[in-house]
Amino acid sequence: MGVRWKCDLDKPVLISNFRRRGWIDVTSEEDDTDGWDLWWANVQNIKALFADVLTRLQPHQRVNHFPNHYELTRKDLMVKNIKRYQKQIKREGGNPDDLDIIPTTFVLPQDYMLFAEEFRRCFQQQHQQAGCAGVSGGGGGATWIMKPSSRSQGKGIFLINKLSQIKQWSGASLPPALRSGADNYVVSRYIDNPLLIGGKKFDMRIYVVVTSFKPLKVYMSRLGFGRFCNVKYSAEVGELCNEFMHLTNVAIQQHGEDYNEQHGNKWPLELMRLYLEGTRGVEAADRLFADIEGVILKSLRACQNIIVNDRHCFELYGYDIIVDENLKPWLIEVNASPSLTTTTQADRLLKHRVISDTINIITPPDWLAVTDPAALPPEMRDMDNTEYPFREQVGSMRLICDESEDFQRYKAAQQARAALAASAMVAAAAAMASAAAVTAATAPLAGGGGGDGAAAPKGAAFPSEAAAAAAIAAAEPPRNARLYSAHSYGSGWGRSSLGIPAGTRHSLGSVPTAGVGSAATGTSGSWSRETAARVVKSTVSGPAGVGGSGGSIRPRSAV
Repeated sequence: MGVRWKCDLDKPVLISNFRRRGWIDVTSEEDDTDGWDLWWANVQNIKALFADVLTRLQPHQRVNHFPNHYELTRKDLMVKNIKRYQKQIKREGGNPDDLDIIPTTFVLPQDYMLFAEEFRRCFQQQHQQAGCAGVSGGGGGATWIMKPSSRSQGKGIFLINKLSQIKQWSGASLPPALRSGADNYVVSRYIDNPLLIGGKKFDMRIYVVVTSFKPLKVYMSRLGFGRFCNVKYSAEVGELCNEFMHLTNVAIQQHGEDYNEQHGNKWPLELMRLYLEGTRGVEAADRLFADIEGVILKSLRACQNIIVNDRHCFELYGYDIIVDENLKPWLIEVNASPSLTTTTQADRLLKHRVISDTINIITPPDWLAVTDPAALPPEMRDMDNTEYPFREQVGSMRLICDESEDFQRYKAAQQARAALAASAMVAAAAAMASAAAVTAATAPLAGGGGGDGAAAPKGAAFPSEAAAAAAIAAAEPPRNARLYSAHSYGSGWGRSSLGIPAGTRHSLGSVPTAGVGSAATGTSGSWSRETAARVVKSTVSGPAGVGGSGGSIRPRSAV
């Protein structure tokens, strides 16, 4: 018995991951609904699969798209859903500005009149600021970018700065085929102040895995890369047609004269983060990546009630994020089938790891127990389904949101253990202080040699000290344990992997490591092993292993 897989895409990073696991390839076999366990399908086959009302998938079968995944990955539908979500938040009393994650965007031809009005307003505002009030709207104004709603790889994209350049989109002049909305365009305010590295524009490709929309469960990979343009950026009007300066798509840049085949105009996300920490500071870099995490979750929540949630489905999304010079991230688009074509060896290794981690997420122990029990680790083969460990980290993928009841129970148990350990350490510290006071009071009597009192043997440990040592050991998390749990709007992307202290403040709020407080320290949350050690040391200088030099606590290193 083994896992049977099908794959519609002839991509080595996919096929090699399946074969390395020893799974059975049934791609070339006759079409049989029950003859496969995991199907990495193209969007056409997904549409046909769910369009067949007679097809019923087995509980263990998995496919790589939700039935109407295009609600997030088609540019026009993504804009519609985000705007609808903004209105919903406003009706509920929230601040719609918190959902300012996409540039000002309109869908053409439906929104042409609204776009024309906004174009003229921006034009007048721009010229008033430049001291040119009274200039008519026929001249050059703000830059906008036009994109086909359902195309990829930079096809059909162009920039405009005059309304006359798209007069053909004004409803009545459109041909009937376009009037019906079959080939919509989206027009967005062009981000003309992008963050530059080496003078060149770039965007970020970030991989996100969604295993459920109701309840929402999201993993985000720390692996990713920045895609750079070949030509240094310029906002000059004469350069609007230079796609090698403005469009970061690899499919476009690889045809440029300055394209570097050794690195493929890509830079790993981890190195980019280190660069930002060096140039803008650690706090600014933390805030940026926390905000990126927030952008991802807000976009998913915008279509959470629209996507048809099916337990057989998962998604590997490729998010394209651009950052302006103020370190504000903007969502450009979401790719349902991010490119798995590799251009360099580093690119191949990165995408191979992303696919491997994705497969590990969608094939948890309880799934393998049904499809291929031999693939389970030996220590899990005799476990009950309810005993499998909760997975907050799977390779490079970190759980950033989980609304399930299982997760709530897991977090409640985690907080209860932290509270118990904290209480034990406080009690142990108080007992040690009391014991130290008693020892100090009896020491003069013992020194006389003729009294009834007797000093404790040198080096002896009080019973409370052993309890304190045990409590400290119990509070120490496993070396690779994550100190950050999944929160609705971000938990500080990648902080624990870089050894950054817990509870760092970012624009989405502070994130405590545990929901318990300490009467000894006066904090309202976040109890760590280092905090406990400080309490013990400040209370009494105990023997080695508790508070003395022999028991110094090693700080948590980067993992």
